[in-house]
Amino acid sequence: MTGFRLFACRAMMLIAATVLVVGAQGALAQNVLGSISGTVSDVSGAAISGATVTLLNTDRNEIVRKVTTNGSGYYAATTLPLGGYKITVSFSGFGDQVFNGVVLHVNDALTMNATLRAGAVEQVLVTADTQSINTENATQAGLISGTQVRELVLSSRNYEQLVGLQPGVAYSGADQIYIGNSSPNGATNVVQFSVNGSRTSGNAWTVDGSDNVDRGSNYTLLTYPSVDAIAEFKTLRGTYQAEFGRSASGQINVITKSGSKDFHGSAYEFVRNDIFNANDVLNKQTTTPSGAAKAPASRGPLRYNDFGYTIGGPVWIPKIYDGRKNNTYFFFSQEIRRVITYKPVTLTGVPSMNERGGTFTQPVCANTNSAGGCADGGTTTVPITSTLAQAYLKDIYANVGTPDPSGTLVTAPQRNLFNANQQIVRIDQQLGQKLSVFFRLINDSIPTQEPGGLYQGVGYPGVNTTNTNAPGRIYLGHATYVITPTLVVDGGYAFSSGALLSDPVGLAANANSPDIRPNLPFASTLPRVPTLTFSGGTAISTYGPYRDYNRNHNIFANLTKTIGNHTVKAGFTYNHYNKEENNASANAGSFGFTNGNLPAGSTAQPYQQAWANFLTGFVSTFSQASIDVTPSITANQIEAYLQDDWKITPRLTLNLGLRYSHFAQPTDANHQLTTFDPSLYNPAAAPTIGKTGLICVTGAPASACNGFTPVAGVTLAQAITNGVSINNVNSPYGNKIAKADNLNFAPRVGFAFDVFGDGKTSLRGGYGIAYDSALFAIYEQNIFQNPPFVNTPTISNTSFDNPAAVAANVNYSAQVLRATAPHFSTPYVQQFSLDVQQQFPGGVVTDISYVGNQQIHLLGLVDINQAPVGAFAAANPGVAVTSSNVSQINPYRPYKGFSAINSAQPIFKGNYHSLQMSARKEWRHNSLVAANYTWSRALTNANADRVGAPQISSNPQAEYGPAAADRRHMFNFNAVYALPFFYEQHGVVGHLLGGWEVSGLGYFNTGLPQNVTTSGLDPAGVGVVFSSSVSSGRPDQIANPNQSTPGNPIHNRQHWFNINAFTAVPAGQIRGGNAERNVVQGPGWWRADTGLFKNMNLTERTHLQFRGEAFNLFNHTNPDTISTSSLISASGFSPTAGNVTGYRDKRILQLGAKLVF
Repeated sequence: MTGFRLFACRAMMLIAATVLVVGAQGALAQNVLGSISGTVSDVSGAAISGATVTLLNTDRNEIVRKVTTNGSGYYAATTLPLGGYKITVSFSGFGDQVFNGVVLHVNDALTMNATLRAGAVEQVLVTADTQSINTENATQAGLISGTQVRELVLSSRNYEQLVGLQPGVAYSGADQIYIGNSSPNGATNVVQFSVNGSRTSGNAWTVDGSDNVDRGSNYTLLTYPSVDAIAEFKTLRGTYQAEFGRSASGQINVITKSGSKDFHGSAYEFVRNDIFNANDVLNKQTTTPSGAAKAPASRGPLRYNDFGYTIGGPVWIPKIYDGRKNNTYFFFSQEIRRVITYKPVTLTGVPSMNERGGTFTQPVCANTNSAGGCADGGTTTVPITSTLAQAYLKDIYANVGTPDPSGTLVTAPQRNLFNANQQIVRIDQQLGQKLSVFFRLINDSIPTQEPGGLYQGVGYPGVNTTNTNAPGRIYLGHATYVITPTLVVDGGYAFSSGALLSDPVGLAANANSPDIRPNLPFASTLPRVPTLTFSGGTAISTYGPYRDYNRNHNIFANLTKTIGNHTVKAGFTYNHYNKEENNASANAGSFGFTNGNLPAGSTAQPYQQAWANFLTGFVSTFSQASIDVTPSITANQIEAYLQDDWKITPRLTLNLGLRYSHFAQPTDANHQLTTFDPSLYNPAAAPTIGKTGLICVTGAPASACNGFTPVAGVTLAQAITNGVSINNVNSPYGNKIAKADNLNFAPRVGFAFDVFGDGKTSLRGGYGIAYDSALFAIYEQNIFQNPPFVNTPTISNTSFDNPAAVAANVNYSAQVLRATAPHFSTPYVQQFSLDVQQQFPGGVVTDISYVGNQQIHLLGLVDINQAPVGAFAAANPGVAVTSSNVSQINPYRPYKGFSAINSAQPIFKGNYHSLQMSARKEWRHNSLVAANYTWSRALTNANADRVGAPQISSNPQAEYGPAAADRRHMFNFNAVYALPFFYEQHGVVGHLLGGWEVSGLGYFNTGLPQNVTTSGLDPAGVGVVFSSSVSSGRPDQIANPNQSTPGNPIHNRQHWFNINAFTAVPAGQIRGGNAERNVVQGPGWWRADTGLFKNMNLTERTHLQFRGEAFNLFNHTNPDTISTSSLISASGFSPTAGNVTGYRDKRILQLGAKLVF
């Protein structure tokens, strides 16, 4: 290369580095580097001051750092890039000591002590252990190595699965963890790993330190790095280092591969097909749980191809640029998935071909009066008088199949596409021994097709279909600058983004139904037909267009200084979050057709009368939102920390840290933030509430007031906004609706003690506080639900062709609100642990730990407007509250004018205690075996951030019970073993008989707790039967549901638990049910996944691997879901009470091939 070209290339790289360091504005302050420290002494144990420690990165043949020991013989090399190292320790007059094979993993703090011999002239060579115990800090951590990532069999080739291969991690999801935001059945994908008993939403997922979590819910990911692009990842389960923050639970940090001095790469493909697999349990069953006959079904067709390639090495442009000489390296990965699944759908209430023409087998009403009653005696011939109905018949129903005589239509298997395309590119540059930088881009595209519509699941074939994409992209620039060997600064910028973009593409899209042109009161910005619902029938309903965006700009910087025996680190991180998504539904309009006008004496099914009303254009209820409301939530968060790792003696290290977290309250770009603030509620301005629960104000109909007198001067608009806090209007917090918690100081302390001074036994313990950044979707839900920004009128008994021909109803119903706490307290967790690590002869490393925590200010839903227990009963003796009369409790609610006020409140708590054990051994040829066991108990009084609520809002402590992810016993193991015979594959025999490898995973878990609820029963009279309340009722418990009794066997298809352990609260007793929350123990499960691989050496550096993989090798039947909700109603037990309703995967086989060079 000419001098000019070399100068130009280096100048461009220096400019790029300067931009990254100086002009950066954003990445999480999550440590993606490692450190190596130790003491240097002579054979007598005396410290050697001034010894030189040289660290050579063997992956790139680069000297990364040179440090000098202090007066105590101590040295520390911090913020080191990960990889293999050769460490040379030298001092004048002493022989060198060289450590070979040192491997620095993510977040590692390795101890490498050296003993130099005076007068020696030869080097002392030491081969480092492949595993080492932690004698530097108290962090509870689990490493998943590159070998495990590459060689273990993964049921969905998704790295998330490997998080569960650690103690203290409880998984509550399905066997196959799909990438993207939706699974093939249209349901939402969320991460479901609970770390040390905390919530699944409490984890920080990062890639190379950059944020990888959608902040709407805090448990969906933005990108899914290919397993073939992952170098390794580590889960920090208990973090006592102050540099880690944002979440109060696990820190899961994936490290992508980078280039080295030699070219390396791979190409691969994995294939599945339904002919390889066992049939699903439910498909094979010939009876229902109750014993009724059921037709078996065959396997659903499956076509699965996952293929891609990777390449990495020095940047090399022939005759222009040589990355080996200039320390420039690259890595590139692309993975492509092509998945097609098929599943039939059973639809009910489908009109027959005759009914579509207006001919019925039973009399229906064809003439309806303005009050919604039938104006004739019934007829079997109905004229199709609605122009819009004719358009729906032409464009949509002409393409719907013919049902059987009962109105049931079993569709052909519906085709679901689940594809993905991902690219990862990384560039690393070392500029001398002072400055190193890297840039990494992840670009995900995950296009899917949902035949039933996104989040809908079912519907007419070809009608509700949506095409969805879940693109994710993370840009990251990171720089490390060594100012002096004892002073290092690193920082960078990351932009993390994810989206969910969904469009109707079936017949429900306007473009595919050109004749359907409804006359709506408001212009719809959603290009799809309105929703149609039918009593007892199948609806026309799709979703979208939906635009959901998550964006995060993140900047961080860290400064590390070694001062004597202290390694001091300080830093900050700033996040600028934005969450934007539209409602995607209500603005399209919805027409409801019911059977309320069915002629007396007719035996027509409900859907048949509803269909007749459709043909004549009589609509029971129409509603439409005036706009497609689109919140755009923004929040700024800044955290800073100071950490001191003090090497008190060569055997004892004390870790002291303090972190401050300021999680500012969010704002909305459209200024539509609202909540209910009790301090703004004025009882004097509360309306009168009539006996039937309607709002009684001046001008209200007699049916609303029931003889009561309205409060003078109170209007309906005032009544439904009394206490509603509106940003920039009446909120005490200006453009926000809550006060931020500004005192989030989190002290952390830990110690690590080398018990015998030989680096083989470590006693560690720690205590720390970690604050959790709450989800943003709760603020969006307020905007979607609350007045006054969206007008959603309801029109009754109107025309299908012109719904606005009838005046909109004036809604005197008590309003339902969503709310967030105006005085917010940040959730936090107090973590503590004590453990012993031991390295045994033969390289076996074990860890036995007590791990616990206390969770405080947990977020959860509460209906803060429940009527007091017994208030209704005292005024209405002998009258039970049911679903039909629940509005009659509205006069007794504390905030008049409202019914349920479902508020997200940080008032809940939890705790966790566990025994955690792990063992791991590695040996040559990358073979390893690891096992983990956890006994734990997780208790709380709220399951999740926004699912479930106390039965009695005034008594949340009565909800105290098992947490949602409380698995009592968990054991798992994983192994990779290269068979030793003919391993080198010399000759023909060696190639035929050598190169075999086995891989295995095993999971053995007890079940998750399940909650039992009632339906239509509200003995306390508080409003749990109100459909819009987040609260639900529970029955009384009179026995242990997890034990069988004579005549009541359990753990079978019909009754997984003893349903007779529950009964309704006795009549006349005014209280909630006494059954404990989550009292039923759900099914446990076990599964063994195995792989048999054949590795063929093609050349010295190239080999071909053939893989056969089996998931659930033994085809073990694992019950999964059971029926516990709505267990008891006024009529007794639900027909499905206690039934097993779903099973985990049966055996799945996968074939694969991989070329590695």
